[in-house]
Amino acid sequence: MPSQFHQGFISLFRLRIDLVLRLATLARVPLAETDVTKWREVSNEFNDPGGRGAVFHSDFVLAAFDRPPPPDAPPESLIGLPALEALFVESQFRKDPRKPRATLVYRAGVRCRHDCPNWGLLVSPDLGVIEWADTRMFEREPELRLRRIGPDDVDVILDPAVAQIDPGWTALTAALHARGPHALEAARLAIRAARGLPLEQRQCYTTLVIEGLENDDMTELIQQLPADDHDIIPEFVRTSGVFNWGIREGLEQGRRADLMLLLHERQLDPTEEQRATIEACTNPERLQRWLLAALRVHSVAELLATE
Repeated sequence: MPSQFHQGFISLFRLRIDLVLRLATLARVPLAETDVTKWREVSNEFNDPGGRGAVFHSDFVLAAFDRPPPPDAPPESLIGLPALEALFVESQFRKDPRKPRATLVYRAGVRCRHDCPNWGLLVSPDLGVIEWADTRMFEREPELRLRRIGPDDVDVILDPAVAQIDPGWTALTAALHARGPHALEAARLAIRAARGLPLEQRQCYTTLVIEGLENDDMTELIQQLPADDHDIIPEFVRTSGVFNWGIREGLEQGRRADLMLLLHERQLDPTEEQRATIEACTNPERLQRWLLAALRVHSVAELLATE
């Protein structure tokens, strides 16, 4: 089953076709039609030409039309409509030995349905997958390989002013660098850049960025998010163990820090053993009781005896 990170890429592609075309340009896909208003999402479902009854699903397929259908036309309704050119996009997170066969089905299917030149674009934040796509996919038929985009093909955005220029592109580049050394900083900037956008865009960008992070980075980022950002994050993220653990851990750390500061201001500096007891406490409610008690107790020993 596709991951939420995988689905996040598809949601972004669907929301911002212009960003897909931008990636295609970077990957040197020879598209001729640059007017984004002519491009539409088309059906991504293809029957198995091998006669085994399987159904193949590309991640995202779009085609350019001389007279584009209405923007809300269902992708299935465009089957059989001649197009100027087309592109199928695969967000890839692992080395899949079935992918070469599937991409040939996609390319042939698009050609038959829309009678136009078409290309495949593989997008991945994983350098190992990019290397596999460059060398192992169609090992004896390199002319059949997909164009590809990985972390090395887009610059990570770490300048707040640049991040604000196009929050969608900022989120996409942050997702592509989610396994790199600047993952956390790029994610933080992307979420900040998305504030103030319409809800659908903000939620799409924020979810993509958060889901791409490793657990430790995700936890640290969640601890730093303002409460207003928590409501933007979809339910499946907010109910995840990592999210809730991150919020709880952030609460614990904040209360521990406040407690130690208050004790210091009241000249009730703890012994090493008492400090270790406070640092070892992972119960936010107990830390809160200690914090309140620290306003009136006369010693750290008295504080730690508070229940």
